[in-house]
Amino acid sequence: MPKGDRLILKADPEDGTTPIANLLLEAVAMAKLSGLQKGAILYLWRKTYGWIDNNGHRKKDCFIGLTEWQNALDTAKSNASDALSQLVEKHVIIRENNGNWSGYKYKLNTNISMWNSGCINISKLSTTEQLVKTEQLVKTEQSNTPNSPVETNEQLVKTEHATLLKENIYKERGGAEKVIEIPEWVDKNTWLAFIEMRKKIKSTPTHHAIELLIKELTKLKEQGNNPNEVINKSIMNNWRGFFPLSKEKPVASRDSKYGDGWR
Repeated sequence: MPKGDRLILKADPEDGTTPIANLLLEAVAMAKLSGLQKGAILYLWRKTYGWIDNNGHRKKDCFIGLTEWQNALDTAKSNASDALSQLVEKHVIIRENNGNWSGYKYKLNTNISMWNSGCINISKLSTTEQLVKTEQLVKTEQSNTPNSPVETNEQLVKTEHATLLKENIYKERGGAEKVIEIPEWVDKNTWLAFIEMRKKIKSTPTHHAIELLIKELTKLKEQGNNPNEVINKSIMNNWRGFFPLSKEKPVASRDSKYGDGWR
């Protein structure tokens, strides 16, 4: 039975809940959206997943007029309209006209891979999801083998880390995919930090560039350089390539063997 706490603005699950998929929560938390846009998503969730239709199913879409949006978001109609249009352009929500101009039907686009890449880092979201699954797998395995939890945990983490490294998929503009295996002597966190740095400086490497980077790192290792220290030095200096540890600073040239020429 509902407690009625909602009437005094006290939240209580017994007065109603809205089930949201964990991946959607993680995606919206990560998405580069304005507060007004995220507010619109939350209200859309409430108006859809928060209701059950006559067949006992959670609603997936809903007719919402602009005046209702204005009141729900506590903003001017023009601001609400702009926020909704931007979410539609980013493919975060889907808006349909019912044909009689009584309002638009809205629903959330649950296919997050279709969201505009400018508002969410899909590769990072995928990595986060993998780490969550790893943690869940570790906890499950620990509960099943209570006599050796530490050993099981270490083994599972090592296995998952190796999988993450071996399943790094880099896409060319044409959509082609290629799996590239990272050498075992490269620390996984250091490597992923380097890739993340490249993304932040707007220079995400192609799979061919990754292959060249690994070849150069292998050569530097054979010359006596610690590969992980080499990577860390590049991260610290925002360098796109790898250089001997004795080298102070690379020459900034697009024709450089190690520098900006790698794309």
